[in-house]
Formats: sequence, C-alpha cells, structure tokens
Amino acid sequence: MIRSRPNLNCYLCRSPGRQLYAGLKDRLYNVPGIWNLRQCSASSCGLIWLDPLPLEEDIGRVYQKYFTHDQVGSETGALFGALINVYDQINHLIHRIIGLIRRQGRVEELYLNGIRPGKLLEIGCGAGELLAHMRDIGWEVAGIETDAQAIRLAREKYGLNIHLGDLASMNYPDESFDVIIMNHVIEHLHKPVEVLRECQRILKRGGKLAVVTPNIKSLAHYLFQKNWFSLDPPRHLHLFSPATLTECACRGGFRGAKVWSTSVHALRVFVGSMDIKKLGRRKLHAKTSAWHYFMSFLFQGLELILTQLGLPVGEEVVLLAEKDRQDSLGAEK
Repeated sequence: MIRSRPNLNCYLCRSPGRQLYAGLKDRLYNVPGIWNLRQCSASSCGLIWLDPLPLEEDIGRVYQKYFTHDQVGSETGALFGALINVYDQINHLIHRIIGLIRRQGRVEELYLNGIRPGKLLEIGCGAGELLAHMRDIGWEVAGIETDAQAIRLAREKYGLNIHLGDLASMNYPDESFDVIIMNHVIEHLHKPVEVLRECQRILKRGGKLAVVTPNIKSLAHYLFQKNWFSLDPPRHLHLFSPATLTECACRGGFRGAKVWSTSVHALRVFVGSMDIKKLGRRKLHAKTSAWHYFMSFLFQGLELILTQLGLPVGEEVVLLAEKDRQDSLGAEK
C-alpha cells in the first residue's frame, strides 16, 4: 500500500488545478493505485502534476521495479531483432545526414561540450551510466541516488562511489561544484524549487546547471494525450513545459537560463506511446511491432522538422543555467 494525499493546487502558483486525465494506472511496472493528472488553471502557468501525491516516506515503493535495476538485454526474438538492426542502421544513416547524430552527442554530455572538466555532481544518477561517461571524458564526479539497488549496480559495473540519500541530506559546503546535472530527475521530485535552490548554493560562481526533463508541449503528448509514454504515473510527480521549468529555475536563484526542446530521444517515446495506446502498457526491453518502429521514425522526423522551425515540441525540454559570477557586493570573483 502506497500512502498518498490529495494534491489539488499548483506547486508553483497555488492556483487550483483542473483534472486533465483521470483513472490512470502504472503502464510500466504495475505499481498499484489509480492516479489522476491535474493541470494548473492559471493561463500563465500550466504546470501538470500527479493527484493524489505519494507521500515522501513511501515514494521508494514506486521504484521497487525500475529500469535502473535492469541488467538484461532486449527480449526481442532473433528475426525481429535482425529487422530492428537493419532499421537502426537506416535510422542512423538518415540521422547522420540530417545532423541528429551531432545533436545526440551533445545530449549524451548534457550540453557541457567544450566546458573544461572540473568537479561534477549528478543528482539522481541511477545505475551510473551517464556519470561513468562524464568521468571517462575527464570530469571529477560525485553522484547522489536514493535507490540502494541502483547504487549497487553502479558500483559493480562502473566502480563509482555514489552516495545514498537526497541532496539536502548531503549538506555540501557552499560552492563545492563546477557543474550539477539532473537528467530526467526533476519530474520525480516533490519540491523541485527547493532542490534547485540548494544547487545554486553549492555551485561555484559561474558554475553550470544542466537539467533535462519530459516536455508537456511535445508533439507526442499532443498526439497521444493520456497515452503519452512520458506521463509515467505514479513516478512523475510534476511535468514541465519550457515556461514552467524556467520559472522553477528562476525561483531557485538562476537568472537568464537557456531553455529549448530536443527530439533526439523522440523515437522511444513514440514507440512507448503507441504501445500504451494499443496494449494499455509498455514493457521496457520487450519487443514491439516493426510497424510501431516505422511510424515512430516518421513521427520523429516530423518533430525534428518542427523543432528546426523553432516550435518547442521536442520530447525533452533542456535547461542550461549559470550561477551569478558576482557576490552580494557586486564584485566579480
């Protein structure tokens, strides 16, 4: 039993929320419960959130089965796997032609390309894949994770020393890190502004914050609505648009953040969304139809074109912010 409480008002502006989707179930790991999603009624906001809200003391129960625990590969059959390999090669070639491979490389380093490596903290580092990659390209890394099983896998596979707990419990000194990254983490937080405020405190002056999260303004959300893969109840507690993510960063003490959307990972979102619409659920690593992969590729191409035209419809919204370089007296350090 996962304890929860009613969650009727917007976290950001306290306006009442209208019911957006009702009667949702966990479509990935069968966590028990019926969940609703509300959207802020204020036209200037639009934040989407989970109602009821799992209590912080019980939130770990929704992650007892999770992708960060997986050590197995795909469950696809041999023939299906061969077809997908051919598809992937064609997909890779087309993406290289249209420049998506270069964009994917930037995503894989959380848009820190070209920044001199220093001390980096990843909040919610899961099983450590991204953190190990950043270490391998020269960063001095530290990680925080609330899932003990994911930490064990990260230590066994990558030799990473990751701390168990949340950011507040670490009590890092002021200005401890050059960079802090959160990759698909902020949507899982009960109090995202408070976490960003703590990030601002422990970043060095001129330090960078990089955040990636699902985008409620995406093409797939528009097309699939309640079947959108990235809704992910009951794990995604808040779902952001570019505007609401910017507002969170501003309240956390970051000014002048750069925010944009990307379609680099759109394929898997479209595949998952079509499976949920057809089957009611999506099992990670399980085979899906070749038709769903083909249609997802077309959707990704359309989304890429729209993002290139300046529309914020990519599946992920990215925020890159910098801590003010000046102290309270205005003297630059």
